[in-house]
Amino acid sequence: PYYYLKRALQPLGMSISNEGTNGLFVHLINEHAEAISVKLVVNVYKSGQTLISQEVPKVMLMPRDNQTYPLLKWFDRFMDFSNAYRFGPALADCIHIQLLDSSNQILNDAFWLPLGFTPFQPETLGLQATVEILENGDALVTLLTKRLAIAVYFEIDGFIPEDAYFNLAPNSPKIISMRPNKQRSLNIFGYVSALNSTESILITLANQH
Repeated sequence: PYYYLKRALQPLGMSISNEGTNGLFVHLINEHAEAISVKLVVNVYKSGQTLISQEVPKVMLMPRDNQTYPLLKWFDRFMDFSNAYRFGPALADCIHIQLLDSSNQILNDAFWLPLGFTPFQPETLGLQATVEILENGDALVTLLTKRLAIAVYFEIDGFIPEDAYFNLAPNSPKIISMRPNKQRSLNIFGYVSALNSTESILITLANQH
């Protein structure tokens, strides 16, 4: 619960809500005292791995501002993202939206699974993890997956991740910082896995700086 709450309480927030036949809506919150120009990368996936559509709208968030947009605002045709009309098979099983600043640094992201967890039964995801030990003793874990990974978590002795139990989009690298909860070590040993993964990926490193 700590990690879910931590993400929800970020000063620059984003969430997705399902408004039934009105479709999906994106909610943006800026609690900072300064305005910020952001870019949203909207990725629509089929079968948890195939990118079928992508849009990149830009938004200006004023100080202490909150804004709400229908997701369809950024597409030039009707798309039943919420699977409310059920004209046929679901258009997509994963909507992933990234919030980026002007330098393309990811500030936040949000997921919506139109069909819930049903399509994402445990399987081999192609999950990968590489680790680097920094001079100050912290570790950087770079994650990559071929298929959507749900609730990615770590089992690493001696290190505490800054984030965990997050979703990881296909072919979208994510770097997680970890700090030692014991004495500094040049070695890191443990596993990374996900709720819908049939395997735990071993991550080991003996890295000298």
